[in-house]
Amino acid sequence: MSVIKYTRPASDPVEERLQLLERAVNASTSGIIITDARLPDNPIIYLNARFGQMTGYSAEEILGLNCRFLQGNDRDQPDIIQLRKAIKAGHECNVVLRNYRKDGSLFWNQLRLAPITDDTGKVSHFIGVLNDISEYHLTEEKLRESEAKLKAIFDSSLQMFMLIDPEHRIQAANRMTQEAAVKLWGREIKEGDSIYNFVHSWEIDEFDTDIDRSLGGGSVKLEKSMKGKDGSDNWFEFHYTPARDNLDQIIGVCLTILDINDRMQVEAALRLSEEKFRHSQKMESVGRLAGGIAHDFNNMLTAILGYAQLIQDELPSDSPLQAEIAEIEKAGQRSASLTRQLLAFSRQQVLQPLSLNLNEIIRDIERMLLRILGEDISVTLNLDAKLKLIYADPTQIQQIIMNLVVNARDAMPTGGKLVITSANCDRQFSSPADSAETLYTTPCIMLSVADNGCGMDSFTQAHIFEPFFTTKEQGKGTGLGLSTVYGIIQQSGGYIEVESRPEYGTKFNIFLPAIVEPVEEIKPPIAVIDSHFGSETILLVEDEEMLRDLARRILQMHGYEVLEARNGAEALKLAKQYHASIDLLLTDMVMPQLSGWELASRLKRLRPNIHILYMSGYTHNSKEMEEALQLSQEFIQKPFTLKNLTAKIRQVLENPANKN
Repeated sequence: MSVIKYTRPASDPVEERLQLLERAVNASTSGIIITDARLPDNPIIYLNARFGQMTGYSAEEILGLNCRFLQGNDRDQPDIIQLRKAIKAGHECNVVLRNYRKDGSLFWNQLRLAPITDDTGKVSHFIGVLNDISEYHLTEEKLRESEAKLKAIFDSSLQMFMLIDPEHRIQAANRMTQEAAVKLWGREIKEGDSIYNFVHSWEIDEFDTDIDRSLGGGSVKLEKSMKGKDGSDNWFEFHYTPARDNLDQIIGVCLTILDINDRMQVEAALRLSEEKFRHSQKMESVGRLAGGIAHDFNNMLTAILGYAQLIQDELPSDSPLQAEIAEIEKAGQRSASLTRQLLAFSRQQVLQPLSLNLNEIIRDIERMLLRILGEDISVTLNLDAKLKLIYADPTQIQQIIMNLVVNARDAMPTGGKLVITSANCDRQFSSPADSAETLYTTPCIMLSVADNGCGMDSFTQAHIFEPFFTTKEQGKGTGLGLSTVYGIIQQSGGYIEVESRPEYGTKFNIFLPAIVEPVEEIKPPIAVIDSHFGSETILLVEDEEMLRDLARRILQMHGYEVLEARNGAEALKLAKQYHASIDLLLTDMVMPQLSGWELASRLKRLRPNIHILYMSGYTHNSKEMEEALQLSQEFIQKPFTLKNLTAKIRQVLENPANKN
């Protein structure tokens, strides 16, 4: 179809106007087309020069075609559907189309289509004005891609970001922030939400101050704990910085939030570890002091009890002084009990461990526990029937249980409930040989003693294992019960935990290593002693002159030949010079220069058949004592009575198993 043109005389003003109009249309920077709506396919019947330039087609190639030839196979665009509906209804429309030039290149145009009506008011034509917006569209597309990349970075960050406007409304929040909001408050953040929808009333003033300071151009950094919907404390590090536009004007606040819960937990664990270390050092220092005191005290008590018994034996049985001597002996025995507790706390007592079933020990003393507790306290035993064995001193384990039960009774003066539990478990221990305290996991058994008594505050819990610390009235407690428990457990290779709240009760959990491999126990037959007298030769080694004189006197009174030495070196020299038989070495375990164990080891090489009997008020080296007892298996604890000493000597001398 050819272009419709009207020919009139040159002098006709209408013709001049039409020519002017055509020149103006062809000079337009927009592409202009006219379609005939009266024909079935609404073909193009007019186009200006710009439309041809825009599409790359000539007028001859375009006239008579429908506009859709520019769309190729890409005819499902939403705006094309909108265009079809407008043409069908004869309405005006404004759409953005993705079209293709003659050379196949893509271009974007904005089409504004308007209907043209005839004299009857019926739509006869459409005029379309097209503008090439490819450059704008590409810029917009790049902007969208850039925004998508920024959003991807924004959302992929492991930090939380929020943009807050001057009215304290949240304009943007990244994915991490949304996840935290759901976790803490149970809902996501929406654009326009007030920041105060996500904080508690008591936190509003703080947020106000921080945001306003940043809106004023300042930066704020602080650590803060926020309450979650479950009441938990959640620690975050907040960074407030001003958000500026391209004119450097402050348009809001960028809030960066770091989750520091893990760090706070590590710091809390570190503080707890440091506190435990300081507590351990303090307990170790007190333990060394207690052990040293107990050692000297036991030596004095041995002398006091020994001489009291000598006097008692020499006085007539009806002497009025017998009662006074008996009181001296009773006081000495009570003092000896205190030193034993000090040694237990300081882990310097001598243990005689066996393979034990904790349940059996609890059952053995169950009746005694019930008598101690009384009828107003109910007792429940939850004992694991498949409980593993432990390697421990049965007497000391009984002492642990008794002390804890007595404490529980005192915490329930008006009655209550006591629950004793045993169970198998795996626990972490720190290696004492490793300065870095490397943790290792080992099977163990747990002994739990729980009451519903008065409980303890944090101050009391921090001091309960210290010797002489007590909350009881004066005269009603020594303050050594729990310190004894602590020492026994430590020396047995375990540890103890306490859980307590005032008015809710207290629970002690004790963990002791279970026996992984069978422990071979050598038990020599016990000799039956009929007499405390003998005629054998005994080498007595004691650095305390008073005790050495007492022991010599006792032994000589019971018929023994006594060789005495003040220290290990003197004893070795005497053993080399003495040509007759020496039947027994009776030596203090702790002496300067040469210990009793070292003396016995050297003396055994000189006199292989000699019997060994150690005596000590404590041992500063429990491993050394264990090795010594494995060799001789004979030991007598200071303070001892005359009868204990002489009976023990006869037992050692008459038992062949004690010879190596």
